[in-house]
Amino acid sequence: MKPFIHLHTHSYYSLLDGIPSPEELVAAARKASMPAIALTDHNGLYGAIEFYQKAKETGVKPIIGAEITFNDGFNLLFLVKNDSGYRNLSQIITMGRLNGGHNQFQLTLNDIRNHTEGLILLSGGRQGKLYHLLAGRNIDSAQKLIRLLHTLFAEDFYLELQFFSSQDMLINIRLRDISLEYGIPLVATNDVHFISSKDWQLRRIMRAVSANTIVDKVKNASSSEQFLKSTQQMNNVLSSFPDALINTHKIARLCSFEFQLGKPVFPSINLPKGESSFSLLWKKSFSGASKRYQPLTSKVIKRLEYELQTIHDLGFAEYFLIVKNIVDFCHRRRIPCVGRGSAADSLVSYVLEITQADPILHNLYFERFLNSERSDAPDIDLDICWKSRDQVLRYVYDTFGHERTAMICTFNTFQNRSAIRDIAKTFGLPDDEISKLTKYLPHHLHGEIEDAFARLPELRDLRPNLSTLKEILSISRRVANFPRHLSIHPGGVIIAPDKITFYTPLEKAGKDIVISQYDMYSIGKLGLVKMDLLGVRSLTVINETLQALKEPAPKQAACKVQTPVLRQNNEASPLDLRTIPGDDARVTAFIRSGKTMGCFQLESPAMRGLLKKMNIDSIDDVITAVALIRPGASGSGMKDIYIKRRAGLEKVSYIHPALSPVLADTFGVIIYQEQVLQVAHHVAGFSLGQADTLRRAMTKSRNKKEFMKLHKEFLDGALKTGLSKDQAAIVWNFLSRFVGYGFNKAHSATYGMIAYQTAFLKYYFPAEYMCAVLNNQGGFYPRMAYIEEARRMGIAILPPDIYRSQKDFTCEQESLRTGLGAISELTVRTIKSILTERKAATFSDLFNFIQRTRASAKEVKHLIKAGALSAIHSNQSHLL
Repeated sequence: MKPFIHLHTHSYYSLLDGIPSPEELVAAARKASMPAIALTDHNGLYGAIEFYQKAKETGVKPIIGAEITFNDGFNLLFLVKNDSGYRNLSQIITMGRLNGGHNQFQLTLNDIRNHTEGLILLSGGRQGKLYHLLAGRNIDSAQKLIRLLHTLFAEDFYLELQFFSSQDMLINIRLRDISLEYGIPLVATNDVHFISSKDWQLRRIMRAVSANTIVDKVKNASSSEQFLKSTQQMNNVLSSFPDALINTHKIARLCSFEFQLGKPVFPSINLPKGESSFSLLWKKSFSGASKRYQPLTSKVIKRLEYELQTIHDLGFAEYFLIVKNIVDFCHRRRIPCVGRGSAADSLVSYVLEITQADPILHNLYFERFLNSERSDAPDIDLDICWKSRDQVLRYVYDTFGHERTAMICTFNTFQNRSAIRDIAKTFGLPDDEISKLTKYLPHHLHGEIEDAFARLPELRDLRPNLSTLKEILSISRRVANFPRHLSIHPGGVIIAPDKITFYTPLEKAGKDIVISQYDMYSIGKLGLVKMDLLGVRSLTVINETLQALKEPAPKQAACKVQTPVLRQNNEASPLDLRTIPGDDARVTAFIRSGKTMGCFQLESPAMRGLLKKMNIDSIDDVITAVALIRPGASGSGMKDIYIKRRAGLEKVSYIHPALSPVLADTFGVIIYQEQVLQVAHHVAGFSLGQADTLRRAMTKSRNKKEFMKLHKEFLDGALKTGLSKDQAAIVWNFLSRFVGYGFNKAHSATYGMIAYQTAFLKYYFPAEYMCAVLNNQGGFYPRMAYIEEARRMGIAILPPDIYRSQKDFTCEQESLRTGLGAISELTVRTIKSILTERKAATFSDLFNFIQRTRASAKEVKHLIKAGALSAIHSNQSHLL
């Protein structure tokens, strides 16, 4: 008896419809000795990449497919045979999703006529139109549908048999007759929505969450028999149809599609005549280096040649040119843009002006970003002025093509309290009880829940429902991290070499933004070029501050520094820090004082306290502080050790003298990930590429065999460099203990430099800077806190005025004029009307103001109370 192959299964990526994760599905198939299993999400391929990878790892053949719902409300099942089939299924899903709009799906059989190649079609089982036509004895319509589907798919069309009730057997017999009449093969399927029959109630709850109703009203949870049945169970219910059971194996053999994972897929770009992508990158890099470094030293040339050769060998030249193209657009439009993360470890990124931290000056290692030991594509993330991000996105779409470009999706998942709230609603609990439960119940382990109810007086009123609440909490833990709905990644953009639907299905998110059905992890495995274009408010604050400055130098006579944007040739980017000294005594004293509210990365109470404790004296200390404040360094105790050793309160010591040259700058403490590379290089003789492989294995590798191999190589290498076996083991344990706490120094350097610049601007240009902070909705604190901060700095906050105010805050000498946009409930239309009408003529009186601006009564009252109409009449009571 051959093991039954399930061709109709759903994962919880079906978004509140299926229950098993791809991993659970594959594990169940493996346990049942199935040679293959299919994953068929509803109108999507959400979990396909994860499913494929898990199946390959466990030796189960993965079959990719989808259950598609047509406009008549009925389903058909599509399975992928080959590359053409995958592309066609992706296109079919995309058509349905984009035709239907957000959370809708619209598709007709006519839409798929040109997208049948490489696909196997199953008639849809109990959810198929054919089943319902036969159940209604509408034989003519059933035969017409069969002929149409058979014409479209020929020998790749199968009649789908399922068995969940006595009626199913009658339909199956009719399907067998049709099979004999038309020569269309049968296939047995099971339409699996959960692994065990015990999970049927959970599925009902998920359907209730989806419909925002109580469980008792759910009518579409189908059958409790929709669990992953064994071969024996399937043979028992469909023993009368042996060919249908055997055909599951035939279909599995036909489905030979393989994802090409781990291979970078770069889009083609337009190149000047006679240039290759590498030759163009080489020229741009050396041209940029001659501007960044004067003179251009042999050290810089040697490293640049090494990086370029590595980029060429790995085939990533196009990627750098694409990012350079986007950055150049930002510079042309005076849009602040800076590369962050490990990209700043690259000298090529620096000379191309993608990043702003000098990797030579800050001792950053290219191998942390890219090396020959890594198979994954580089990832360059760009922080962009948040007000101009949409403009940059439009440029990317227009430049690389709307058919080749999309945003990346992300799966919003059930989290602790939100899961409790959603599940409790399905049990019919009133909102006030749910609010109490989510507000007061701590994150207790299962065995401590009763104690929480007995101990906490806030939960006293809920005790009569204790058994129900325990069930709700138990289910909430079960669905933790289940995908709840699809959303847009905050910055992720993908660019494909041809149609993006060849690689991933698309759909519409809110505001009709087109997104992929794969998240960033699946997109990364596919090898598609992706980058994060993140809107950052602090870059806008910097830019607007510089734009507001009209004087040739800072106002304080003691400051002799000229900011980049004020240079005569005006060529420098607003983020070019070369003209700002990193050891400006006044600025460092200002940062050290903790008066850094509104400064990027420097304004939280914890950070301001750290800056004081460190007694910083240069930009390098700010960079270190950005890394030290992270949870890893703080939680591991590294932060406290560093502060004590820096202050001379604790003696600097090293696990082994070999670590001294590597960790001397950080007083024997590992703060940066780059230091892990240095330790492995100096102590064990690893190449920097091997060292980065070790770092990644120590932090996130689940491959025990690979990890043990690296462990042995490290110990053997340490012995060759003069360490004893015990010393090598000590260094290894030291590394493995603290590697997870290390922070990327390149990222820290990038953010530390921007942080220092914001402090520089706040110190020398306080009014202009605080005006920009207020106009960009602050940062760590609410806007009112920044208004109080401005007052503390001696900056007067002037009231709004219909003649003097703009929409936003503006500078008036050393004061800030409140903008009309700060007035409660004042609409954009009314603000525009005021700004337009005041240009034409002054307002003669209140009636004239209302008549011309058409402001509502409520808006006029708010304007009066805010003092904005004092120019018309000084007495607010009179105006009211």
